[in-house]
Parts: sequence; structure tokens; C-alpha cells
Amino acid sequence: MSSTQSRLHVLYRGLLNEFDEDEDEELDFGELDVKTYNLQSELNRLQPNRDPRLETDYLGISGDVELLFNCRISWMDRDADVEDYLDNVQESIENELDMIISEREYLGTINEGNSSNFYGNH
Repeated sequence: MSSTQSRLHVLYRGLLNEFDEDEDEELDFGELDVKTYNLQSELNRLQPNRDPRLETDYLGISGDVELLFNCRISWMDRDADVEDYLDNVQESIENELDMIISEREYLGTINEGNSSNFYGNH
């Protein structure tokens, strides 16, 4: 087996708690992006060997947010362990970014070292 490590790609969708439609204050993509970047150190503490990466993908005018997350997984990982880890990531995102995540979509896995090798759902 040439590669035993892959990167799992996940899309988190949710809504910011602090959003108020009645206020004139606009949401700032840059500010959310900085908060997302700062969350990276918290995610690194959960399981550093997974080399997690999180980035803001979309911020809508009604406070809806999409975050792209990816991490290392191994052929030795049990599905339940990966699910538990993703639950912990989701909890960290919700707490640190003050948002409610309504959906977690699995985008697939990519073998490390071969970015053109894209597979279906994990």
C-alpha cells in the first residue's frame, strides 16, 4: 500500500448567533476569517496528529456561514473515532465562533501526496 494517510474534507454550515437582522451593522467576512484562523490553535490541541485546517468559505448577509475543514485520517481509524473527532471539532467551532451548526457535509477524501486523486464520501 503506497499511501496510508488521506485528508478528509468536511463542510460545516450554520448560523451566527450574534447576527441581528434589525441592526444596520454589516457582518464582516474579514473579522470572521480572523476568528476562524484564531480557532486553529484550539483545533490543533484536540488531536495534533490530524493536522486540522479550517477556513471560512462563505458568509451570507443573513448570518449564514460555511466553513471548510480538513484533517488527516488513516486507514487504521475507526469510523466512530473519526465521528467523535468531528463532533469535538463542531463543538469547538460552535463555542469559539458563537454559531449553531445545522449541517455537516462530507465532501470526500484525498490521498496525501496526490491531490488529483479525489474519492467519494468517507
